[in-house]
Amino acid sequence: MAALQFASSPVLGGARSANVAKFRAAYDDKHALQSTAPGGYSAVRHFATLNAMAGFVMLYCAWRIISAPEPHWLAGGLVSTLSFLVANLGEYALHRFDMHHPDSKSDHSPVHHRYFTAGSMFLKSFQDCHTILFRVSFIFKALFFVLPCLGAVLNALLFPTCGYFFLLVTSSYYLQYEWLHLSYHAPADSLLGSLPGMALLRRHHRIHHHQPFMRQWNFNITYPFMDLLFGTYYRGPLVYDPALDHVAPPPLSSFGQPSHSTGVAATAGADAATVDSGGVPCVHDDDEDGVLVESAEVLQRKQAASPRILPSAISATHK
Repeated sequence: MAALQFASSPVLGGARSANVAKFRAAYDDKHALQSTAPGGYSAVRHFATLNAMAGFVMLYCAWRIISAPEPHWLAGGLVSTLSFLVANLGEYALHRFDMHHPDSKSDHSPVHHRYFTAGSMFLKSFQDCHTILFRVSFIFKALFFVLPCLGAVLNALLFPTCGYFFLLVTSSYYLQYEWLHLSYHAPADSLLGSLPGMALLRRHHRIHHHQPFMRQWNFNITYPFMDLLFGTYYRGPLVYDPALDHVAPPPLSSFGQPSHSTGVAATAGADAATVDSGGVPCVHDDDEDGVLVESAEVLQRKQAASPRILPSAISATHK
C-alpha cells in the first residue's frame, strides 16, 4: 500500500480533463510566483505549522483542565458535546453561505473547485496542498485570538474550565477538518485515502465537487450531521458527466431541495465515460469509492420511481 505516493498512484490516470490540467498548471505557476516564503512554498512546512499551532492549543487546554482544582468533568463533557455541534454547524454555514455564496470574496469556488473536480479529485503531488489547507495567518488569528476570547467569556460566565473545554474541542475539530479534507483528495490507495470509513466520506465530498452541485449539496467537510439535519445530504443514484465539470454553477435552490435547472445527477465513483458492448456510452466505475454507477438502461427503468434521476441525466450518458 502506497503512503502518500501521489505521483505513482494508479488512480491519478487519464481521467483528468484537459481543462483541469491547464488550470492546475497555470495556478501552480501563479502560486509559485506569489510565494514569499524562503525557498518558495513548502506544503510540508505549511501542514506542519498548522498542526503545531492547533496541537499547542490542545495541549495547553488539556493541561489547564487537568491541573484545575475542580475540572468540572461532567459539565465539561456537556460543553464539549455542544462545542462539537457548534463547530459542525459553523463549518456547514461558513462553507455553504460564505464560501459558495455568489458574491463571496473567498477563492474557494474559483480555485479549489476548479483545481479539484468530481472527475479530478486527487493531488498530483503533496505540494498541491496549497489549494486545500487554510492559510496560516487565518488559523493563527482564530486559534490565538478569536477562540480564546470566546473561551474567556465562557470561563467568566459559566465555570472556570468551561472555556478550556470549548477551545480544546474546537481546535481538535479544526485539525480533524484539515486531515479529513486532505484525505479526500489523497489517492484512494494511499495511507490517508485508504483509512477505515474514508471511502464513504470521500464519496460525500466528491459529490459536492461536481460543479453543478457545489452550491446545493454536501457542505459538511468532516461529518455530515448538518447536511442530514438541513436536508442537503445528497442521496440516490448518481451519474457523473465529465463535460459538466466546468459549466457555470446553478442558482441557489430552495433550502434543502435540488435545483432542476441543472438537469444532471452527479457521481462520486466514476471518472470517465466508456462504451459498452452495444456501442452505448456509459459511465465507468473506478471502484475507488465503492460506488456502482448504473447504466443508462437501468436509469431509464428507474426514472419514474426516482425523481432525482432526471431525463437529461440519462441523455447525458448517450452523448
